[in-house]
Amino acid sequence: MTGRPRLLQACLLAVALWAVLLPQVGTAGERVALVIGAGNYRHVPSLANPANDAADISAALDRLGLASKLVIDPTYDDLRKALIEFARRARGADIALVFYAGHGIALDGNNWLVPVDAELKSDVDVPSEAINLKTMMDAVASASVLGLVILDACRNNPFAAKMRGSDGRTRSVPRGLARVEPERNILVSYASAAGTTADDGSGRNSPFSAALLKHLQTPGLEIDALFRRVRTDVWATTNRRQQPFTYGSLPRTAIYLQAGVEPAPAAVSAPTPDQLVWETIKDSHDPAVIEEFLRKFPATTLRSAALARLEQLRTARPASPGSNTAAAATECDRLAASPDDSSRPAGVPGVELRKIEVARAAAACEAAVKQFPGVARLAFQAGRVAQAGKDYASARRFYETAGNLGHVVAMFNLGLSYDMGVGVAENPAEARKWYEKAAEQNLATALLNLGYLYEKGRGVAPNIARARDFYRLAAAEGNRRAMNNLGYFFEQGLGGGASYDEARRWYERSAYLGDEMAMRNLGSLYERGVGVTQSLAEARKWYEQAAAAGDEEAKRRLGTLAQTP
Repeated sequence: MTGRPRLLQACLLAVALWAVLLPQVGTAGERVALVIGAGNYRHVPSLANPANDAADISAALDRLGLASKLVIDPTYDDLRKALIEFARRARGADIALVFYAGHGIALDGNNWLVPVDAELKSDVDVPSEAINLKTMMDAVASASVLGLVILDACRNNPFAAKMRGSDGRTRSVPRGLARVEPERNILVSYASAAGTTADDGSGRNSPFSAALLKHLQTPGLEIDALFRRVRTDVWATTNRRQQPFTYGSLPRTAIYLQAGVEPAPAAVSAPTPDQLVWETIKDSHDPAVIEEFLRKFPATTLRSAALARLEQLRTARPASPGSNTAAAATECDRLAASPDDSSRPAGVPGVELRKIEVARAAAACEAAVKQFPGVARLAFQAGRVAQAGKDYASARRFYETAGNLGHVVAMFNLGLSYDMGVGVAENPAEARKWYEKAAEQNLATALLNLGYLYEKGRGVAPNIARARDFYRLAAAEGNRRAMNNLGYFFEQGLGGGASYDEARRWYERSAYLGDEMAMRNLGSLYERGVGVTQSLAEARKWYEQAAAAGDEEAKRRLGTLAQTP
């Protein structure tokens, strides 16, 4: 899922995981924890929750068999010394865990934990008065199985109002938490997505700590399922104002804080591949999607239903605005029509963009546009020719003409130009405008890209639930990448509750339609045994299919599996 660094942000609530790819955690090795609560600040108003959060988390960890040390209201020196001592304890331990509740800030892309004696009058004071998150992550990194850092520091930041920059002026303070780009096997989970803040809560514990306490001791709950449940609870408790978000790769093997196995779900009759796909695309507005279904599943028992839907679409589908003004195919059509453009004249197969003969097609399309200025497809084709010739300014002009005449693919191409900054300054907000126009005509790729903009917060405030909605709409129109994205959302619990079963089904729908990323994701589920019975043979099957489709990561994972005993 991108983002830009924030200069200074008020609310820090993160979960950072470092996990080596080792078998399931047992109870034989040592498990250590450092639990910190900073609430009695000397230079800003006190916080009510951190001492409670820390004490309750410490007690829960003790019950889980982690030897925890509790530190309340540490100064800078106290916190630094506690981390140095803990780093020594963590060496050779199976699990090393740090929990911190208190204030946190982000400065120039780095996250900092604020001890109770900090003043932070200026941004230059931060490195000498606060502890860098990286220091805390380094303290747990020597654990042999799992290093875990939980930061609950999600209050309004009182230091921000008085902090000044090195020039003496008041420092600008954006909302939310700075994005983290984890390396190796580090997983970072925020209590609220980058650029948004989380609630402090009015009870004994913060919403995040309360959810963590609810699920921390659940038997048989592996570590990323634990945080997905926490995410779901926080989302509900805060009335959809706050949603934790994770960055980085999940551990490849299941890790548990509490031993035990959750009861297996009741067995249900699994749908066949064609049934699974048809369930999703049966209401698609695009005849090409139904035709592709029939090609993929020629022996399907749903053939009659598919043919009926196809006939319904062909009968009811209106022509694109302006597409039939020119009754006969022109030379521009023959030289530059898109194979994917449903408005091209009958009998014209279309030409791939890279195969357009630019000089001949440019002359033909210029003449056709002059002769039929109200025909959307001809303006669109002239744009394709200009794009093939790398004349992006002319391409954008023709696409705008075609888009304003109602040509849906031209609208999408304009959106893509602004989204990617091709021939024009990158402008996600303008991209969204054109994607929305194309989405009104149910164009699957426009719906997909709208979902991505909302997921990443490009040109619009991040909104995971809205992203999920757009991915659903794109999937219903037959977009296999949207199906894969929905699988990922269900696997991670983004935009709602997590469900491995739903994740698997969406990955399967996408994979059956040929998406190599979905094939790889299915392989990962089977390799890790997440939501399915672990099967290296099944994992290898899906990785092989993904690799054959050109997925480089799948090729790498096949190499790793080959070394597995």
